Amino acid sequence: LMAEPPAGKVDFLGLLVFAVLALWSALRLYRATEDSILLTRERLATTSGVDICAIKDIESTDKGFFAFKPANGFLIRLKTPGPRHWAPGVWWRMGKRVGIGGITSPRQAKEMIAMIDLMVSGAMDDLHPLHDPEDQSQQ
Repeated sequence: LMAEPPAGKVDFLGLLVFAVLALWSALRLYRATEDSILLTRERLATTSGVDICAIKDIESTDKGFFAFKPANGFLIRLKTPGPRHWAPGVWWRMGKRVGIGGITSPRQAKEMIAMIDLMVSGAMDDLHPLHDPEDQSQQ
């Protein structure tokens, strides 16, 4: 069977709206994947400067099979709600929930959630900062 163009104006308009939405979604995904997520001792943020959450604001994490989380990712529950944000394929935030993952590699996501769990539990509080040989103030 050969495909035929849409017969009516409504069909054509619907197809055009769908094409524009698909193009918009693809562009958003492309732009979001240019950004990376950084984990520091104080916060989780993106390389473009968007703060995802403060480490001290994390109540719990969930990487379980039945968690409402992105693929290859994990869920963070916060103590206080934050503004909604959505970076397709990278992270999202709705209220007290933050989802990290999507296009993230499973290994990187596991390492990040392990570090966040250690930071939240306080196990990393006793660790000394790394010595910078070029920093003359430490000598």
